[in-house]
Amino acid sequence: MERPQRIAMLVLKHDGRREPFNREKIRTGTLLACTKRPVSVEQIESLVTGVERELETSGRVEIPSESIGQLIMQKLRELDRVAYVRFASVYRNFQDIDSFSHEVESLRSASEYESSATVQVDAQIPLPINSTDGEDRQRNIEHVVRNGVRRGARRLR
Repeated sequence: MERPQRIAMLVLKHDGRREPFNREKIRTGTLLACTKRPVSVEQIESLVTGVERELETSGRVEIPSESIGQLIMQKLRELDRVAYVRFASVYRNFQDIDSFSHEVESLRSASEYESSATVQVDAQIPLPINSTDGEDRQRNIEHVVRNGVRRGARRLR
């Protein structure tokens, strides 16, 4: 896919070096974090494009690598929390189990807060839970989202 010519952004590294912004680095890191997770390539591409657009609209030519990492973590946290922890563990360079535990605990706390403040979708839509085929389950979910659920409707297989 061709992209229009964009302003050359530079990434300001921790040690003071500058290097050209590389979209592929974000894509590669995100793909690794999402390995064996229920995250599609399209969702990853969307995340990468979203990060790139946000950086471009900031109007800054030099962007600290910390800002990019924080933005990726924010978007991954919304997309898949396991992928978020994987990415954060590498990005933040957790040195011990306590750092890792602290991050997981912050996710749990946020999750408890969110679940008390929102209605659980799973409680409203009966989804098949013993499907052995991930693609089959995804098709069922897409069907329910597209067509809705009627009272008394038979469960999807």
